[in-house]
Amino acid sequence: MSFIENIVNRIPNKPVFFEVRQQLRRSSIESATGGNSKIGSIIGVIVILLIVGSNLIMAARYIQVGYLMFILPVLATFLLPAMVSPVIAGEFQRRSLEQLLAAPISTVDIVKGKALRAIIPVLMMLTIVLFMILLIGIGKIFQGHEQDFDVFSPFISLPVCSLLFFVWSFFVTGLSVFVSSVTKSTSAALLASIGILVGLVFVVPAIIVPLSAVAIGPTAIGYLAAMHPAGMMVIAVARDTSAEPMHLPAAVMILLVSNCLYLAFGAFFLNLAARKLATYRKTGFEN
Repeated sequence: MSFIENIVNRIPNKPVFFEVRQQLRRSSIESATGGNSKIGSIIGVIVILLIVGSNLIMAARYIQVGYLMFILPVLATFLLPAMVSPVIAGEFQRRSLEQLLAAPISTVDIVKGKALRAIIPVLMMLTIVLFMILLIGIGKIFQGHEQDFDVFSPFISLPVCSLLFFVWSFFVTGLSVFVSSVTKSTSAALLASIGILVGLVFVVPAIIVPLSAVAIGPTAIGYLAAMHPAGMMVIAVARDTSAEPMHLPAAVMILLVSNCLYLAFGAFFLNLAARKLATYRKTGFEN
């Protein structure tokens, strides 16, 4: 029994975990039938890890670890919609949604199962970034620049930052699943999800931040950063969070409230998706 099959067998055999079990089974089958391509892929991954790892260690003194976590929400913004957007819209295209809704499964469980599809890419992204931080930390220590490790405390700030990443990923997943439930093609679901997220993450801040800096002052930028998925990562990890003075307790309070809102909106979008599927189940696919 392979390692992946062992993980699949440990996952509860419930409808809500169906998508995750299927993902793992497909990867297990592909790895088992890959033959020489499997060996070549493993060698390629090892070579890439050695090259990237050695370069990170050598350039560690020039890299600010705190700002490396900025990558995570950007990755989630662009990659998670690609993974999650087709989950319901794809069922429309394959004409299999009617069969799925005919099964004795609640629409809430169907939506939860579709949303859990995001857990594997989320864990992969987080693992890769944390591994990069580990290599940079090793490089700083061996080069005698451990004082440049620009985080409050790796054992506190990195878990906090990981938790913030999970919250933002939950919001992105909820939004993508909802958009997928109201569109009938995977391309439309993907474009709509990414378009909304790009507007929230890049376009809206590009308009609000300059106006706030002019109207209130440069200090407002630090507080606005506490609402932004990338800015809150930097505040949670980096020592020097802003060039301008900022009341840290107030920024932390804004950060907590923002994450509560992300969780609430993520759950709200998942609930809307479940209601949309319930409407399809009752009245058909014309509504």
